[in-house]
Amino acid sequence: MRQIEANSHYPIDLRHLPEKWETAFVGDVIADIQPGFACGAHNQEGVGVPHLRPMNVDREGRLDLSLVKFVPPNNSLRVKKGDILFNSTNSPELIGKTTTVERKGEWAFSNHMTRLRPPREISPRFVAHQLHYRWGNWVFSSSMHSSRQPSEYRIENLGGNCAFSDSTHSRTTSHRR
Repeated sequence: MRQIEANSHYPIDLRHLPEKWETAFVGDVIADIQPGFACGAHNQEGVGVPHLRPMNVDREGRLDLSLVKFVPPNNSLRVKKGDILFNSTNSPELIGKTTTVERKGEWAFSNHMTRLRPPREISPRFVAHQLHYRWGNWVFSSSMHSSRQPSEYRIENLGGNCAFSDSTHSRTTSHRR
């Protein structure tokens, strides 16, 4: 497994994690990381499938359904209960807002969002909380090379350079890569 440097990836002293906790990169333990899709044909009349967008994740990391746009059901890409939505394209200060989908239903998601579908043994709320915490501490915006809007946090960076801690694996578990 690759080594993680606490100062560059995670805001805590890794030596103080409980003994059975492991720190890993998101892409090492979550294989299903998928961007959403763009759709110019949308409405607010409820015709089609709800299309979750960056404004549907509030600054507290909650799913906000007060303004939902609907798109034709042509694309089969969906989020489901237990998935994590990460705001990957936005102004630099909003990239990284993260939430979990805690409702059942058929939900599409915008190309400005990235879906993470963790395996059953990893808590989606825990991962989402850690990613959202990092957003609150400007970790994602500080990695932007430009202040041009909109900016994008690339999926490769989320999977390969973003560390989190998890209590479901022992420190001796080996991961892909």
